[in-house]
Amino acid sequence: MERKIGLVALAVVFGASLLAGCARPAAGPASAPAAETPQAVNMRITTDTPDVMPQGVAATWFGEELARRIPGSEVKVFNASSLYNNADSLEAMKAGTLEACWATTSKISGIIPEVLSIRMPALFSNYAQALLIPKTDLGEYLENAAAEQGFVWLNWGVLSPYIGVGAKDRILKTADWQGRKVRCYEKALQTLQTELVGASPIVMPWGEFVPSVQSGVVDAGYTSLSSWGPVKETVPYFTCFGIVPDYYAFLVAEEWWNGLSPVTQKVVAEVLAEACDMQQKSQYSSDMKKLAELATTDPTKPGVYLLAAEELEVYKELWMDKVREKAIETIGGGAEQAIALAIATSEELAGK
Repeated sequence: MERKIGLVALAVVFGASLLAGCARPAAGPASAPAAETPQAVNMRITTDTPDVMPQGVAATWFGEELARRIPGSEVKVFNASSLYNNADSLEAMKAGTLEACWATTSKISGIIPEVLSIRMPALFSNYAQALLIPKTDLGEYLENAAAEQGFVWLNWGVLSPYIGVGAKDRILKTADWQGRKVRCYEKALQTLQTELVGASPIVMPWGEFVPSVQSGVVDAGYTSLSSWGPVKETVPYFTCFGIVPDYYAFLVAEEWWNGLSPVTQKVVAEVLAEACDMQQKSQYSSDMKKLAELATTDPTKPGVYLLAAEELEVYKELWMDKVREKAIETIGGGAEQAIALAIATSEELAGK
């Protein structure tokens, strides 16, 4: 009997050990899922500025840095309209033959007319306001307007907001414009402003400006403080008509963007945010340096002359109503909302 009990006990022990040997090993700590790898990006980007200007430098850096952070990527940057100008770039994006354009907003009003709302003269008064506009409801409105056209407005660079006219002599009073031929880079509002002061507008690319001055095709030209600096030997007098914000809108084709994985989009957006921050800081530094070196309070002398409030008031009275009407006509549907939002934004930012 004792032997029988012992055999049974032995069988139980043996069976238990056998089951233990066949049992699945206890699970260890759960391992984290492997991080998703961004996909290689093939991307062509156009700008209308030279390699040496703040936007051109930042665009080149963006292409190189994105290729470094996402190995296998091929990012080609075409500065100075070397592949397409801004307007043609947007058409190519719609056609699916280009991925991105870091576009000057004033040059794409034919495709996204809502950008004209920030081109109204004398709405804004200082640089800080120009930097804040992208973060306002007006900035969101413009991004949504781009989306309606099939573009994703990923981020903003800033063009020098000191917009004026460069000439061989000082253009100060409205009478100084009479009979002049003036280079314009924006077809809708800038040409109208030129006509209202008795001059003849001629729309032309920036690259043609200096030869055109030298040959007498034009006598003067609208540009920004940033662009005027390199050509000041040809047109030594630059008169600034207040703050007129203009931006570099980094636009990508919506269909192309939606084809990227979320983690890839995140890396692209992060690198772009750094590039835009670099561009804005460099642009601001460049503008402040030029003002420090070249500003004058004597309009009879060459250099940068900023119109005083009372001098600017004459132009505001001449331009404001007619330019507003033209903007509404050009923008079309929703124009009243766009202009009202621009004016509300200027009031919101007043004093900042």
